[in-house]
Amino acid sequence: MGGHGYGLGPWRRRGGATTPRVISILAGGGYDGSVYASTAPGQWYADDVPIDGETGLTWTRAGVRPGAVIRCGDSAPIQMWTFDDIPGPYKIGWWDPKIGWTTAGGLVQAIPDQYGGYAQAQASGALQPEVAEIDGYPAALWPSALNERHLAPAGTFSPAYILGVMQYQDGAQATFVDAPTLFGLQGAASVRIAGDPGRSTLLAQAWASQGAKNASGVMSATVLPMPKCMIEFHAAPLALPYAWGIGSPNNSITGRGWQGPVFEALFLGVDPTLDPELHAKIQGAAMWRNGLGAHIPPGHAYAIEGPRVQ
Repeated sequence: MGGHGYGLGPWRRRGGATTPRVISILAGGGYDGSVYASTAPGQWYADDVPIDGETGLTWTRAGVRPGAVIRCGDSAPIQMWTFDDIPGPYKIGWWDPKIGWTTAGGLVQAIPDQYGGYAQAQASGALQPEVAEIDGYPAALWPSALNERHLAPAGTFSPAYILGVMQYQDGAQATFVDAPTLFGLQGAASVRIAGDPGRSTLLAQAWASQGAKNASGVMSATVLPMPKCMIEFHAAPLALPYAWGIGSPNNSITGRGWQGPVFEALFLGVDPTLDPELHAKIQGAAMWRNGLGAHIPPGHAYAIEGPRVQ
């Protein structure tokens, strides 16, 4: 495979010595938008498939799957860690518009579950969130006003951990308007995470009433203002499984859908905070893949770049 396009094998000569071709991440966390560099020019590959037109010293990552194996010529590979690499017993659902979604007329009809079990969907056009792209990242967008829009899963489950990459309204709002629901089941007060009307805190009558933003490790009921961030929740799984939706309105009171964009969501049935190494990988991958790497606290295992498989 080495030397495609340049006639250079896996080795290059310099003063009679042979040096292996080496690739590295020059800028970014390693996911889409990151710049990869090679010590010698050559054909770049993703999962052993040539990347069209990419034969230089650098390549800006785009258009390949998150966990693709990247090489230049016959270099040793770089493979970023993704939520696919979470152990199987943990997995419930992973919904990411960056990987794929079904849209029509500027509205989101469904976001497939990357684990295959629970697509989040909405058949009614009147209840579908809007399609948006914010700073280059696709998102399902809820209006910054009272609304009933939501996505609902094809099945029921009982999470122990929920991660969302999202924003409330314009990111500067200091108090919640009514009780917008981040995640939950329509009509079930205990199966939800929601804002507390007129406050900056989460509603206490909920599955989780505290969250931690941007890998801070600090659980707090105060979550506003909420510019685009990664926010994590964990609590004991409910005894019965429920249909946890995204932005699902709660109770019989209308207008309690989410308000703002949702970029990604992950539900796990085992709490990864009990495994610090795994938890750090989840945080690092979520932050770097969504353009939030600069907000990872110094000293975090993945403050410099995202986690790798190899």
